[in-house]
Amino acid sequence: MEFVRLNDLRVDNDSLAIKVRVCRLWESLNSKNGEVISLDMIIIDDEQNLMTATIRKNLIDRFNNLLKEGVVYIIQNFKVVPNSADYRVTDSAFKILFTLITKLKKVDDDPSIPMHGFRFVGQKIIDDRVNDNTLLTDIAGHLTVVGAVETVTGGFRKRDLEFVSDS
Repeated sequence: MEFVRLNDLRVDNDSLAIKVRVCRLWESLNSKNGEVISLDMIIIDDEQNLMTATIRKNLIDRFNNLLKEGVVYIIQNFKVVPNSADYRVTDSAFKILFTLITKLKKVDDDPSIPMHGFRFVGQKIIDDRVNDNTLLTDIAGHLTVVGAVETVTGGFRKRDLEFVSDS
């Protein structure tokens, strides 16, 4: 079977197969009532391309027990859509949506697919992203200050962090 790389996916590439590792897996919750909105994941291929995949609430029971972080899967019959939401966890222009006909097959571990993928950036890019809700940023540094949790406009909670990096 031939697999498509994540960076080669385009909108409506529904009949393709990908071989990826699930790096991270989490439930997205409605901040107002705590209800699960979706099951989301970051997937990575053998060229270290990262993409978000989403399982909507109505399909979570179908896939939840089949997925585990760190495991390699072949995924088929998914939908490719623009990744246009705020607070994106990958810089990919697209994301994958699982559908009723999505096939998920656990396969033997493939050491050519990394366990994790990060997109570290320098201080200037971090500074440029202040008040930009488009993309979340991976950082590495020494945490020097952890502020208290505060409730801000709209009832959201936030915590200020300060860190020192080498850049």
